Amino acid sequence: WERFNFYGMRAILTLFIAEALAMGEKSASLIYGGFLGLCYLTPMLGGYISDKYLGNRNCIILGGTLMGLGQLLLFFSASTFGANLGLASSLMWVALGVIVFGNGFFKPNISSMVGQLYPAAQKSKLDSAFTIFYMGINVGAFLGITICPLLGDVKHDGVRDLSAFKWGFFAASAAMFLGTFLFFLLKNRYVVTPEGAAIGGKPQRAVTALDENGEASEALFTSKAIMGAAIGFLCLVAFFYFVGGQNVIYSIIYGSGMALAGLILTDASITPSMIQNFNSFFVIFLALPMSALWTWLSRRKAEPISPVKQAIGLALIAAGYFIIATQVKGLGTAGKIGIIWMIVLYLLHTVGELCLSPIGLSLVAKLAPRRFASLLMGVWFLGNAAGYALTGTLGALLPPTGDKYAEAATKGIDLAAVLEKKATLTPEQTQFLAEKKIPTAYTEFAGFTIHNLYEFFMVFVILCGAAAIVLYALTPMLKRMMHGVR
Repeated sequence: WERFNFYGMRAILTLFIAEALAMGEKSASLIYGGFLGLCYLTPMLGGYISDKYLGNRNCIILGGTLMGLGQLLLFFSASTFGANLGLASSLMWVALGVIVFGNGFFKPNISSMVGQLYPAAQKSKLDSAFTIFYMGINVGAFLGITICPLLGDVKHDGVRDLSAFKWGFFAASAAMFLGTFLFFLLKNRYVVTPEGAAIGGKPQRAVTALDENGEASEALFTSKAIMGAAIGFLCLVAFFYFVGGQNVIYSIIYGSGMALAGLILTDASITPSMIQNFNSFFVIFLALPMSALWTWLSRRKAEPISPVKQAIGLALIAAGYFIIATQVKGLGTAGKIGIIWMIVLYLLHTVGELCLSPIGLSLVAKLAPRRFASLLMGVWFLGNAAGYALTGTLGALLPPTGDKYAEAATKGIDLAAVLEKKATLTPEQTQFLAEKKIPTAYTEFAGFTIHNLYEFFMVFVILCGAAAIVLYALTPMLKRMMHGVR
């Protein structure tokens, strides 16, 4: 329900700010970017408060309530903008602030609580547990991005009904309040140890319960080692969300100007704009088989340790990019790539994601001492923020694409000759290219000149492939450092 609330709201937020509040697309984009960044930063604060004072349960209830209230404030903002635009704008700012803090309390603690579901002797089951948890996240996100826009982004005869935004926010608020109420109602029945002890209580009670199950509440490693592990987690997750996070691929493809040929399946057609839904679709349908696979391998003493799983995930992401690289090679500036190859890419990247993201959450839960568990979950989500921030640099690496060549040609500019430094531009042509943001030189990455989309995607093949090899090579050392944790 929390993911329904969060992703559902995100699906209509920028439209609401730009059109209903009349702030324009640029301001809406900046507000949205800042909001997302803060949503991934505040979990560190929420994790610290949970570990130190309130405990997981109280923080989850507090965070869920705050997010529900924030969505309700957005509902009121969307209900009043026509009569009082200033009040509606103020309500929007307050709402986003409330949601940011609510998310900070909720996000790390729900993940940390999943990590406490099994006693120390059964921690090997956490990879499967977090994979199922990850599926639940994507089910909620899929429903949210489907239902909230259906209610809130309504058009009549091609004209957007601005008064409908409030119903999308209301649906998100109702989902959050419902989820929080169900957690409050059922926590003492289901969120308990096999012996019936509460999971996620205040730190003093949590320490006692966990000690009885044989799990350490104090750090087994030095503070320096814990900080090293935290930095390692942050770097790995940042790298993953930089090269293969949800919607990153979609942004790269559409930012590149590549044309996608539609795919016809029986009587239905899949349009290019629909491909971003395949990530959630594949996660939902592959999470349970992946979870069953880890359990099956574990019973046969053949389950790879977490770093090996993550190396496999990076290798699959590299394979996905390699497929796209081979498909764009030789397309020229006007060719189309079959959408079936994008679906194959999403399939490989989703399996890679299931080897990386839920396994990473599980690894944090296994390695973190009890008194740092939620805080280190916050560090993990900080890595998400860093990775998403880095994706903004991808656009700077893109070489000129077919649409740029065609646009330059309208002014008699041979862009290929300009890029090869074989033509001289007039002042008017230089100004035109600058206004249209058409580059006059090829981009470079680490000393490597990127002339076309094939070379662009091969950069990611090399990055992910090298990371997979390095991580796999470090496995023996990491295995020793993990002291038997798999």
